[in-house]
Amino acid sequence: MIEYPMPGGGAPPDLFKGFREELGNIEKKREDKEAKAFEMASMIEMADQSTMFGGDYSEAQQMAQWMTEHLDDFTDSKEGMIEFQQMAQELTNFIDVSEAYKSQNFGTAQGGPKQGTFTGYSGRKAAGLNPYEKEGFIDTRSNEDYEASYLSLSQNRNLDFNEQGRPVLSQRGRVENPFMPRLEEVAFEGGFEWFEENAKGHKFPDGEKDVEAWLELKASDPRLLRKIVKSYARSSGNSENIDALMTGPENEGFRKDAFEEFKEQAMVSFNSHTGDPKLEKVETFEELEAQHIVGYDSNVDIPKADPVVIRRIETGTGKTREEVSTDSLGFDGVYALKDPISGSEYPSLGDSRVVGFNVDRNAAIWVLIDELYEEEMTNAAGETETVERSRRVFKKAPADLVRTIEMNIPTNILKKYQRDSLRKSNEERNISLNQRFEDARNRNEVSGNQPDIGPLPLEEDAGEFTFQGIPSGPKMEEGGLLSSIKNIFRR
Repeated sequence: MIEYPMPGGGAPPDLFKGFREELGNIEKKREDKEAKAFEMASMIEMADQSTMFGGDYSEAQQMAQWMTEHLDDFTDSKEGMIEFQQMAQELTNFIDVSEAYKSQNFGTAQGGPKQGTFTGYSGRKAAGLNPYEKEGFIDTRSNEDYEASYLSLSQNRNLDFNEQGRPVLSQRGRVENPFMPRLEEVAFEGGFEWFEENAKGHKFPDGEKDVEAWLELKASDPRLLRKIVKSYARSSGNSENIDALMTGPENEGFRKDAFEEFKEQAMVSFNSHTGDPKLEKVETFEELEAQHIVGYDSNVDIPKADPVVIRRIETGTGKTREEVSTDSLGFDGVYALKDPISGSEYPSLGDSRVVGFNVDRNAAIWVLIDELYEEEMTNAAGETETVERSRRVFKKAPADLVRTIEMNIPTNILKKYQRDSLRKSNEERNISLNQRFEDARNRNEVSGNQPDIGPLPLEEDAGEFTFQGIPSGPKMEEGGLLSSIKNIFRR
């Protein structure tokens, strides 16, 4: 480029100065916008799945993702940034409340089984005990009710949007105290049943005199006396307040009458154990089976085998090798249940029900299930309609259904059916193995191969005996094994 001197001297004008300044302004605006976007993105709080129930967590995640993807929509104006900041604060508040909600309702192991939380329910279920028994209450909520509440809180929820297309956080599914037990007062069992349960292991050498003194001592416990008085009031039609009956001096006679009735009932229990012992009837297997099983159905398509991997230890080496066992299940039908297992006991069944079962050689439980399904058909008028049909499905029971069956069917029955299947499967295996050997021998004879001749005999000569022609040692003297042993000690 040729530069010509300017008239009057001086530097030539910068023709691109304005352009560079405009570029600089554009770059500065871009950097400012990126800085704003970064600052706004830092406002978005991320949810932690371990501290929130699944439904709340899914909404918080969707909200954070939407805000991240739409940052540019809010960086162009001050109003947009204010709106974005408000949304970020709403998300933060939602997460804080959700975490507090789970902490309050999920609970901790330290809270014990009485707490009205999911951990408290889990502790009661695992222990199989009623922790409210001493207070005279029982939890009437079912396991299915508790688990349904937990499932409702754990299911994913789709984010809602308002008319302007902005996301709106909700609290759907949240209920107050979702795992609080539904306590009901346990009706007092009466003196007879109470004595049967609480007098075990106690000795009363002076008979009824000792029993009466022991009962008076027990009734000095206000909790027991309250149960006795309340039960007597209910049976006698007295509707007066229980606290008044327990404390008012004018009701002392009523309390005495209540105790006397309790004592009479307890004495009946005591006297029933002081006479000649009654022989307990021993229940046979057939009687036990008849309580649960009504027949055997062999009109079922049973699979030939259920391949199972078996690990065997090799003799000598100690190494483990795996084999796939294809032995038969050991049965050709199912035992029909007297009372089918339905969805009320096993929620995953839904509208289906277990009508039969059997136990294979490996102790696996197989079930026959009646299930409903829908099918479209054309009616007489030529219209298509959906009808409900039923079908039977035979399959191996999943783990949770196995536990349900084990709770409904006595262990003796399950073990007996497993032993029967193992015996039958072994018999079928032996028959199959013998048949294979028989077929092999027949093929040998047809092809001219020599059959097995068994172990080779000993070959004898004058001075020594041999096995398969190999010298083995001195020949035994006449007299057998004892003479040979004596010769050893003579040497």
